Amino acid sequence: MMFQEDAGHDPALQYGQCRKLCRKLSAIVTPFDYAGRQVRVHSIHWSEEPPESEAVVHRHSFYEAILTVSGRARETTGSRQDLTQGTLQLHPPATPHGWISPQTGITRLGISLSIHPRVPFGKKTHWPRKAEALAELSALFQEVDTDSAARGERVRARLLLFLGHFFDLLDWPRENREAPGEDGVWSLSETVNRFLADNFNQPLSLDDVATMAAVSVATLTRRYRQETGISIMERLNRLRMEAAAGYLGETGMLVEEIAARTGFSDPSYFCRCFRHFFRQTPGEYRTAKAAHRSPTATARGGPFP
Repeated sequence: MMFQEDAGHDPALQYGQCRKLCRKLSAIVTPFDYAGRQVRVHSIHWSEEPPESEAVVHRHSFYEAILTVSGRARETTGSRQDLTQGTLQLHPPATPHGWISPQTGITRLGISLSIHPRVPFGKKTHWPRKAEALAELSALFQEVDTDSAARGERVRARLLLFLGHFFDLLDWPRENREAPGEDGVWSLSETVNRFLADNFNQPLSLDDVATMAAVSVATLTRRYRQETGISIMERLNRLRMEAAAGYLGETGMLVEEIAARTGFSDPSYFCRCFRHFFRQTPGEYRTAKAAHRSPTATARGGPFP
């Protein structure tokens, strides 16, 4: 399989094949050391988005490496750069990013990974565009698709060459500052849960989550429920309600501000959701929390000694 610059590709032929190769690659890759750091690849996904697609501004708790394989999009954060074939992006943890593809659609390879200790991002004026990264992706996929007994080592070597383009965007220090982490390869539900935890304060839709996970909405909802027993929106609502309860109990913020901070654009809808979840209005919940913290409540044997 070749990804030649400006040559385009046959979506019907490649979409399923590339997704299959990404799954095989995820199963082969193991943690490795790079410049004194431990690198763990959590997920590798292939996505093909049609014209007028958009990824809302979001962030992650991990590094996200992205190669634009074909098509065109534009960043909606930072320099608002055009993302064309061969463009490399590396978003560090907690960095907001998003894109929109109004005309051509876009095909991308995404890799979620952790680097321990973390490495700061270097100075960037624009994302680089490297045709050789497309060639190395082709070579990597070809290696993954072989049945050789030595495939694993060769695949890891190819992946390291490919990831080197992204690692060049980081400012690699010499001394360690953090202890190694323990996260391994993530399931779909783990990937979704991390995304929701990082972005519950945004007005997310199922389409947004499906775009991040590089699967259809139908596949996303079916597999998430199979893995967790609940729906994605149930999980998102719980995260929002728990955060809102924290704000109500520990701060004096107005309900309107708490609603905005937990992903609700309509305070009235937030209040309805809160009452349905806790069987109390936000005001009643805040009053009860304040009473539990008072000396009188403690003397009566309240729940907070």
